[in-house]
Amino acid sequence: MPKGRRSNMHADGPGAGGGGGGGYDPGGYGVEPQAIPTVTPPIVVESFSRARHQVEPLTISFTGATGGAAGGGGRVTSSSGQQYDTTPDSCTCPDFLFHHHECRHIRALRQAMGLPPLEAGWRPGDNTMAQTVVEPRIVQSQHNQDEVVRDRLAQIAEIDQNLTFVSNNEQAWSDLLQMASEPSVYETESVLDGPDSNTFGVEIEFVGGNREALGRALYQAGLTEFQTQQSYHSGARAVSLKWRYERDGSVDGEIISPILRDTPESWQQIQQVCEIAKAHGATVSQRCGAHVHIGKAPLDENRNRKHRLHRLVGGNEDLIYRVAAAGESEGHFRGTHYAQPIGERITDRRPRNDAEAERRIGTRGNGYPALAMREQTVEFRYFNGTLTPEQIQANIKLAYQAVATAATMNRRTERGQFIPETFSDVSLLGQHSRINPDDLSSVKRFVDSVFTKTKDRVSFIRSFLNSRWQGAM
Repeated sequence: MPKGRRSNMHADGPGAGGGGGGGYDPGGYGVEPQAIPTVTPPIVVESFSRARHQVEPLTISFTGATGGAAGGGGRVTSSSGQQYDTTPDSCTCPDFLFHHHECRHIRALRQAMGLPPLEAGWRPGDNTMAQTVVEPRIVQSQHNQDEVVRDRLAQIAEIDQNLTFVSNNEQAWSDLLQMASEPSVYETESVLDGPDSNTFGVEIEFVGGNREALGRALYQAGLTEFQTQQSYHSGARAVSLKWRYERDGSVDGEIISPILRDTPESWQQIQQVCEIAKAHGATVSQRCGAHVHIGKAPLDENRNRKHRLHRLVGGNEDLIYRVAAAGESEGHFRGTHYAQPIGERITDRRPRNDAEAERRIGTRGNGYPALAMREQTVEFRYFNGTLTPEQIQANIKLAYQAVATAATMNRRTERGQFIPETFSDVSLLGQHSRINPDDLSSVKRFVDSVFTKTKDRVSFIRSFLNSRWQGAM
């Protein structure tokens, strides 16, 4: 058997444009498809793996099992041994099936066949050869779902042009309740304020499952640096583009994101982590939390902004504890041992400096405050554990918008009037259910003060509808 040909073109490298790294050169990379004989030796193409951040060889075999080169397909084997049936515009790999773009296996196959890269922004359509490789129902179902999501978000966005305060508009409130009663959608594009906006991150705790297999699966998907579960916070100080898979003394494990931004890749990774965890038997229980970190930069060491965040969150704490129990918990909050209330620490007097503002809210040095000021982030510890991507996204939106509101609003603005000046009886944990559970005025005020987009209001109200007021703990 003659040796396979090797190309030094990094088809999926960081500098790749459109769909190929150094451009298409029919004289330098392979031959025309019709010139490839029925039996062709394997061809090796060097490809940059975005998942593992390294150059790896991909081996393309033109076999009868996939129709041969003349039939338009081949089998692509990665350096880890994973094999995918691939055509010039389809692949059985998860990247293609779930993200609907040209994966590196398609690029390598096209290079080996002497075909130019697909156009920039290409998406599979009706003529995609995936219908002969991948089950059509999978591809079509995902396309249909994407279209439904886009249509619904476009309709909701139109409402933002005439956004009104629901505290004094019963019809607007009724419309939000109606939209929130519909099934949730998981967004991947422009979820927050775009890729140049503030950063965020998540810690996903779980129990049960096959932890060894889960570790291998996360590694094979290119999400983590190691395929075994690491010690608690072993990489907390490391700056990495990878997720961390660690042990935790209170649960069976946690999966911690790197610093994320509002890009499709970030939201797809969260979805992928949840899918892999559930596929290997992981679940959540009353022991689990789902912490959200939001970049602290917008608060800019400004005592007034942090004081405002304290009033906004602490003054609505009973409501936040309620929505924190949405998702798999079915409204049952896990308890305050690892999410201690901060509302009772609110005072009318402004803090003297930035350090005092942070101490009043809480830091990890004095227990487990539900809102914790970290070195680079604000940590929201309220949320119950969840492996539902839609719920994680709703939690991120709430935390993100709370920080954004504290950074930009003040009580001289119309929206700022809805921020509590100090805590009230119904802000304390367990008091709302005792005083008047049917009084939704505090819910409406919170919606008006924090959310400026209808889709974010709907997301929050859906969490509210799927939870309940908590009793004293």
